[in-house]
Amino acid sequence: MNPTEYRLFSTNPIQFLSSDNYNLRFNLPHPKGASVHRQTHYPGTKLPVTFYHSESLLSTVHLYTERPVYQPNPVLWINSKSGGVAGKTERAYYLHWQPDSAYAVMVGSNAKFFFTAELTGCGLLLYDCPDGILAVHLNMDVDSCVKKRFESQSKYLSRDSANRFKVKNAEFSTLADRIEEDYPELQGGARFLPHHYQSQGSGKAHVFGVNNDNVWTFYYSVGDLYGIFYRQGSH
Repeated sequence: MNPTEYRLFSTNPIQFLSSDNYNLRFNLPHPKGASVHRQTHYPGTKLPVTFYHSESLLSTVHLYTERPVYQPNPVLWINSKSGGVAGKTERAYYLHWQPDSAYAVMVGSNAKFFFTAELTGCGLLLYDCPDGILAVHLNMDVDSCVKKRFESQSKYLSRDSANRFKVKNAEFSTLADRIEEDYPELQGGARFLPHHYQSQGSGKAHVFGVNNDNVWTFYYSVGDLYGIFYRQGSH
């Protein structure tokens, strides 16, 4: 990633990514040393909500581009190691995830970027707070349907997928409602749930944030579609 590419990505990610249909690839391990400072369990839901201390989740990331010969589109890598490839090194907030859990981090003004793991049925919540943006990564596994007698495997898989989609969206929406009720300091915000990207024909998505002049803008990447998910203070 040369200086011109980085400048465009950091100021107008949509223009940069759509210019050549870039694929995003993250290789960011779970940050070490994170300390829990608030935790809430919600009876009746599968998800314990855990809030992490923001400072311990700051990471150094390396941004660089690659044009693999076996792929039609170039790749923008967000990596914890440079691997000797020329690129740009920056500080970023990284939001961890864990099965059947909801993890949150306060996104302040101490980094240029925000990243979280690829969403493959997960959800992401963003809320304005006095101290910054509260970002919550939701993950939940859903029990499989019981296969009906004489039902073909393809019909069963289609029905099971539709059920998982429906249950996850309902559970995530309910949990978001309860978080908002329990934490009145949360203001405005946005939700990026499975139906927002899986309904566009893709089973996965990326969400990332860029801090320009202490105002965060969060973007999504779904296949070759790119857009703004939320801008700080826009509620």
